[in-house]
Amino acid sequence: MKTRVDVAMAGRLGVELNPAEFPEKDLDDIRRGIAAYKELRPVLHAAEVFRGRNPHESKTTELTYVLPDKTQAVLLAFDTEEKAHAQRIRPSGLSPRRVYEWTEANPDGTPRVAPGRATGKTIMSRGVRVAFPAGVATAVVRFASR
Repeated sequence: MKTRVDVAMAGRLGVELNPAEFPEKDLDDIRRGIAAYKELRPVLHAAEVFRGRNPHESKTTELTYVLPDKTQAVLLAFDTEEKAHAQRIRPSGLSPRRVYEWTEANPDGTPRVAPGRATGKTIMSRGVRVAFPAGVATAVVRFASR
């Protein structure tokens, strides 16, 4: 359910499911995802979107939503690798001079991103380490700068 909700964040957050058909654990995942979406919605709905790698040419792709004033951003990362692995995801559109702090939004029992702090320039060139579990996996990262 986490993957379904994370993917839906890129649109209108419609998961197109009948909640009566799912166990409580799945409903908890959906509730947690909806709460995360509500927190991220001001960025997701007002931001410029930067596309990452082409999903037809890579098993990993990303979308970065950046507010016009560059104070906040949200990174949605998607991966379809069969084996669990970690890689650096490079968001786009951040202000090179601003210092951003990042945290994982909508985490589940398998954390994917450790919190951190760096300049936009460093983040865009070195990336943020994301630990993807095996199979179809997603990560949602929130960036904030003061």
